[in-house]
Amino acid sequence: MMVRNATLLLVLTLLLAACGGQAAPTTTPVPPTLPVPTVELPPEPVVPQPTVFLPTLPPTWTPIVTPTVFAPEIDLTNAALLVQPTNAVCTGFLSDRAQSARFFGLGQPVVVVWTPVPTAASYRVTLFDRGARALWFDLTTDIRITIPGEFLVGDSLFGWEVRPYDAAGVQLCLPVGDEIALQ
Repeated sequence: MMVRNATLLLVLTLLLAACGGQAAPTTTPVPPTLPVPTVELPPEPVVPQPTVFLPTLPPTWTPIVTPTVFAPEIDLTNAALLVQPTNAVCTGFLSDRAQSARFFGLGQPVVVVWTPVPTAASYRVTLFDRGARALWFDLTTDIRITIPGEFLVGDSLFGWEVRPYDAAGVQLCLPVGDEIALQ
C-alpha cells in the first residue's frame, strides 16, 4: 500500500510541476475583442421638390349659387314603369293643389289630396325631408290623407308623394306629389 501511495504522490507532484504550480483553469478563456471598423456612407443626394403653382381666380369672379330643388328619390322597385309608356288610367293622376296644404305650422298635421286613378285599390303616401329621406308613409284607399304633425318638425320644407297600386300590389303610375313649407 505504501508503494501505491508513493506512486500517487509522484503523479500529483508531476502534474503540479507541469502546471507551473497553478491550478487548472475552470472556465474557457475569452479571446480578446477586436475593434469593429466603421464605414461612413456618403450623404444621400438632395432631390429638389417641384414647385406647384395653383391658378388663381380673377378678382371679379363670383360663384354661382344654384338653388336646391326638392327631388324625392325614385323608388326602383317598379323600374319597368320608367321605360313603359304611361298607363292610360294615369293621364289624370295629379296632386290636387287646390285642396292640399301648401304650408304647415310647426308640428301641425296637414291634409294632402290627389286625383283618383280608376283602377287603383290603394295609395301609398310618403313624406320626405329636404335630403329626400323618407320620414313617414301610410297606405290608404282614400284620395286624401292627413300627415301627422309630429313628422313636420326640424325643417322648413318637406315633400310628399303618392303612388297608386292595383289589387295585386302592382304600382300603376309614376308618383305625383308636392312640397309643403313652414309658414
